[in-house]
Amino acid sequence: MITLKNKKLEVSIHLLIWLVLFFLPAAFSLGSDGNWLELFKHFWLQLMFLAIIFYINYFVLINWLYTDKKLYFIFTNIILIIALIILKQQIFSLIETPRPKGGGGRRPPEGFIYFMDFMIYMIPVAFAIAINSGQKMKQAEEIKREADNIKLKSELQHLKYQLQPH
Repeated sequence: MITLKNKKLEVSIHLLIWLVLFFLPAAFSLGSDGNWLELFKHFWLQLMFLAIIFYINYFVLINWLYTDKKLYFIFTNIILIIALIILKQQIFSLIETPRPKGGGGRRPPEGFIYFMDFMIYMIPVAFAIAINSGQKMKQAEEIKREADNIKLKSELQHLKYQLQPH
């Protein structure tokens, strides 16, 4: 049912959205004397992980949600998100310069940081579910419309036969 034109439009929309999201932090930091490494670390790396989660769900895992593999969908997402959080923390520990102990303000508990990362990484899962559900509803509506048209044509043909007796 998806035509080539619709597929190209879908790909174009995906590219446009990710380009805007990718360059938004850079646009906000143009006037400041921000460090590009800091920008990469805090925004672009996070966006790459969000894109990974979104597309794995959008192309692979979302089909499990509509079958009897709902638990696989949930557990796979939990494992994927935890793995990416750990990977992000490892990358940050390699890139960041260690902060002096006791200096600066109070930081939130480490468990809270992991919880917030988990909640942020759930956003692309929700978007993948929403987009796919919308597409499935649109397809169901098109199928219903086609079935209604076939039924109307059949009824019209039946009425024509009644008007023209042999």
